[in-house]
Amino acid sequence: MLISERKRARTIAALTIELSILNVQDLIGHFLFEQLYPCDPCYHATIPLNSFPIYDGKISVVNSASSRFYTPSDLSGIGGMQREHI
Repeated sequence: MLISERKRARTIAALTIELSILNVQDLIGHFLFEQLYPCDPCYHATIPLNSFPIYDGKISVVNSASSRFYTPSDLSGIGGMQREHI
């Protein structure tokens, strides 16, 4: 079943239901911790879940993205420029 873009989840709770993944909030907390403390030497599995940041604001779900990047080692593109649609 395809969900129209206008009816996509706007909160973490709604995303949890839409994806049927019960630990979405924990996964986001792990991600935010890694972004905030990239050099932290602790193994994340040993850190209590209540120590991770909590995000409970609004979210936006996008269906695709496009990226342009330069890869000088790739001779197939014009001067190494590439475009990828995700």
